[in-house]
Amino acid sequence: MRGRERCAGVDGHGPSAALACALALAVGLASAPAAPAQAQEEAPASSGGELTIRADRDTLTVGQRVTFTGRRQPARRGQPVELQFRRAGGAFHTVAEAETNGDGRYEVGARPRRSGTFRAVSPRPDGALRSRGVEVGVRASLTVAARRHQLRDRGVELSGELAPGDAGRRIAVQRETPKGGWDTLAATRTGDAGAFRTRFEPSALGAYGLRVQVGANRSNLGDRTKLDHPVYVYREDQASYYGPGFYGNRTACGQVLREDTVGVAHKRIPCGTRVRFHYRGRTRVVKVIDRGPFIEPRRWDLTEGARRQLDFPRGVDQIWADR
Repeated sequence: MRGRERCAGVDGHGPSAALACALALAVGLASAPAAPAQAQEEAPASSGGELTIRADRDTLTVGQRVTFTGRRQPARRGQPVELQFRRAGGAFHTVAEAETNGDGRYEVGARPRRSGTFRAVSPRPDGALRSRGVEVGVRASLTVAARRHQLRDRGVELSGELAPGDAGRRIAVQRETPKGGWDTLAATRTGDAGAFRTRFEPSALGAYGLRVQVGANRSNLGDRTKLDHPVYVYREDQASYYGPGFYGNRTACGQVLREDTVGVAHKRIPCGTRVRFHYRGRTRVVKVIDRGPFIEPRRWDLTEGARRQLDFPRGVDQIWADR
């Protein structure tokens, strides 16, 4: 060292010179720049091989298939590959198996019912090769059914199932608003095997666009399913029919009444208003074209044309109307 060389040069000049040299050496060592720290290297990848994995989708619905592909190195045909799955809070377990081709590639699939992590594992004599984990979200699946035509005073009933079949999940019934939003009308919870049944009291007559919704939890993403048809809500009224003796005359709404005229009379509903009627499995929408009937407790008077379309009797009977 350079400090040692200087001290060696003062030998034979007495104690004071030796002391001064020692002090100078100490100061020189303290002020010298520190040596650069050795860079910490990452542990090298295992020389024994590598196993990769890739999913063809990261989100799916219960019942759908997800396909995993990857490669094992070193490549050799016929090497076993296990697809393992772990749900939140659980442990990995094997759900499918495959073998590599001559390039070391494999393909394997699964139909998970829960969200979780997948990985590939390939056994070998000195320990298994394991791939990284791949997260896959699984959306719950709702089915719902309701009768198309229902009476207001009986309430609207819906039923359905949730997959996977978890009990205790909250199901909300919602109605589409004129502005495109959704209002919650009722809520219930799933029972055994995910089944549910609920009802709500409709606030008005007419058509209801409905859907059911379930939120997400640790096991599944949420889902919402729209009923594939509107639910029509009616009141039950007494109706009759008219026509003979009035053909060729103008109605109160200005229309000439003929035998094939399709319409209905009402005492107050504005002319031209469309009214949906349901009678013993038949449904027709007709316009108000006249005033009447004037015999209580009848509320509607069907023309001959409307009567025929609904297969309504030539007399008086109960009918469902959405006005």
